[in-house]
Amino acid sequence: MLLDNDGDAVFLYTPPSLRTAGVSKAHDPRHATKLFEKAQKDTTGRWATFHFTSFDNPYISQEALAELTQSDDMSRAAYRLEILAEDSEVPETALIYRQFNFASCVLPGFPILATWPRYVGHDFGGANPAALFLTQDPATGYFYAYREYLPGPGGSMVQHIQAFKALTEGTNVVRRMGGSHQEEEIRQGYTGMGWPIQEPRLTNVGAGIDAVRAIMETNKLFVFQECRNLLEEIANYSFKIDNSGTITNDIDDKAKFHLLDALRYVASDFKLEILGSSQVKTKRSNIF
Repeated sequence: MLLDNDGDAVFLYTPPSLRTAGVSKAHDPRHATKLFEKAQKDTTGRWATFHFTSFDNPYISQEALAELTQSDDMSRAAYRLEILAEDSEVPETALIYRQFNFASCVLPGFPILATWPRYVGHDFGGANPAALFLTQDPATGYFYAYREYLPGPGGSMVQHIQAFKALTEGTNVVRRMGGSHQEEEIRQGYTGMGWPIQEPRLTNVGAGIDAVRAIMETNKLFVFQECRNLLEEIANYSFKIDNSGTITNDIDDKAKFHLLDALRYVASDFKLEILGSSQVKTKRSNIF
């Protein structure tokens, strides 16, 4: 017994889907979820919690994982639960970017030609600065999110610029966009140090989200599977649900999604380029 030997107990679980939780015969199908959440809040040191995705498992074939995540056999919900191990009670209808096709638009990274134009989106912040690097295939017009930048707190503007220049060395950076309308001084600071950043063309959050949705709806945005943080943000970006179960117009934990803010900023200029064809139409929403 644990009590006799002062032993430790280890609990492992895979997050249940809404469907399996609904048909489970367990007294509380979400007991493991609640136990995990309680342990996360523990400050006594009695509990330790760990979260691993399939990408973190060194014993899983990366080739097989890439094939699985790109097949039509895996739904978006299954990807979130089985691959990302994300435990969420959020219904599909509350997901903001449910248009993104994980089966066909998540790709293994490949060498990118130096001649392909580069685009960089920035989300400022001393504690959680973020940048997202994209490129475009001139032959197809497709965009590829190929690198994410999440250095954590403590870095200076000079250090960030040095990193940005190193990551884009030998390439043609066509556009750098980021920040809200109120963050002009930060943009000027970066520009003055040799990394010019423009204000996003769309300053309204809802309009920016619509621009990203339009790209996703037409399957013109691909994400390298190495951009794991971006994929997690896409899979979990959702609207708040009130106590009555109604989906609201507010983004749940909006401050956590730094890479998606960076994507929204830089994609605000893609709208004119991608949606120039009369064959592509967007459906405007009443959000925001």
